[in-house]
Amino acid sequence: MNKKFNLSDRVFQGLLLMVSILFYVFFTVLDGAVICVDSPTYISMSLAREPVYPLYLAFFRLVFGDGERYLFAAVFVQGLISAFAAWSLSGFLTKEFKRTRIDNMILLAVPLLVSLLCKFAAKRAVMYSNSIMSEGICIPLFLIFARWLLEYCFRKNEKALIISAILSVIMISARKQMLVTVVLLVLAVLFSELKKKNWLKTLGKACIYGVIIFLCVSGIDRGYNFALRGEGVRHSSGDRFLLTVVFYEAEREHADEIEDSEIRELFLEIYDVCDESGYLGNSAGDGWYNRVDHFTNHYDKIQIDTMWPMIREYVNANMTGSEVELEAEIDRIMDVITKSLIGKEAIGILRVFVDNVFAGLVVTVAKQRKILVIYAIIAYSSMVLLWAWNWKKRGFRSRENILALYTAVSVLLNVAAVSAVIFCQTRYMIYNMPLFYMCGWLLLRAAWELRGKRKETEVENAPERCR
Repeated sequence: MNKKFNLSDRVFQGLLLMVSILFYVFFTVLDGAVICVDSPTYISMSLAREPVYPLYLAFFRLVFGDGERYLFAAVFVQGLISAFAAWSLSGFLTKEFKRTRIDNMILLAVPLLVSLLCKFAAKRAVMYSNSIMSEGICIPLFLIFARWLLEYCFRKNEKALIISAILSVIMISARKQMLVTVVLLVLAVLFSELKKKNWLKTLGKACIYGVIIFLCVSGIDRGYNFALRGEGVRHSSGDRFLLTVVFYEAEREHADEIEDSEIRELFLEIYDVCDESGYLGNSAGDGWYNRVDHFTNHYDKIQIDTMWPMIREYVNANMTGSEVELEAEIDRIMDVITKSLIGKEAIGILRVFVDNVFAGLVVTVAKQRKILVIYAIIAYSSMVLLWAWNWKKRGFRSRENILALYTAVSVLLNVAAVSAVIFCQTRYMIYNMPLFYMCGWLLLRAAWELRGKRKETEVENAPERCR
């Protein structure tokens, strides 16, 4: 590495870590803990939430007591995790790609700048590390996961794969969206091991890791609810996301598909409120951008403001029981409506999915604005060209190609997972934004390096009179 600063690598990395920590600590002190719409459900340890983040908050509440102190402590640690994640991934990539200290500083700046975009450009006025939401820990853990899974892909280090699996369990137990990490891990195993041509062993290894992760996630979920509620059940309300999309595309006459008369009447009550308020897809304008904008602006109004509270009100009015029993009945009603209507609305749901995929790709690298759609097309086109150039010159299993392949798969998986059940807002797409731009920088540097080597070769091979 470049010794321009006359510092040992260890001291230099220590300074970068300090810069990263000071960056996040500054904004933690400036903004403090920020309560968001979803925060009360985490704080109250709602059955609808996965266990890890409520337990994370409960730990600080146990240590610091109720009030603002424990929330500030929680976001302070979230800032430290974010600082470590940015530093760890940037340092790892610098080392693996044998880049200079200047490159290291640029790579570290990428996740820091992404955090600033969340505060100043996404109209949130606060970074996710300061928010009482599961994103506060999952976004940095996703970067740390990428660092270790990439190490496994580069070096076939089994320890790195085990660490990746542990991180996957933690993240899935914090938010279901992180199921994409299981797919990434399984694909990494297949990619790294298949060249040995032992298909059965490789497939078995991938399946074993996948099964162990799911068993651990289920065990944590059930164990948490058994300790808290006396019943070993999974968290509730998992169907509400898909049901929201079902409502969005539904027509009133679709109610005939619901055999249970009481649930049918409940569906019609919810539908009429949403329809009269202009929340449903039949009120969307023409064109992709208008459809996506309408879906984005009305998704929460369907689910949070109308559907979920009306179903909950109906259940509370018609039965008594424990929290677990009431939530189970809510889940049953949502499941009945979803299964009854999803076939009828398959084409409409597919259209929403496709619209969301394009929106998700845009939001992964920018913001959902008409001018930024053009920027996103340029950004992805540039990335593909750089990837193709490096693939051609360095080969399929080069580090540059593996990084680009991992980034592309990670982006597509996350976009597809979110697009299937919800709208693609920044908080769901931002997971891959730092990696996208870090990958872009490394591909650009590699391409520039190859260009320089080509010129040297041309000079060496030129006739003597041309030199």
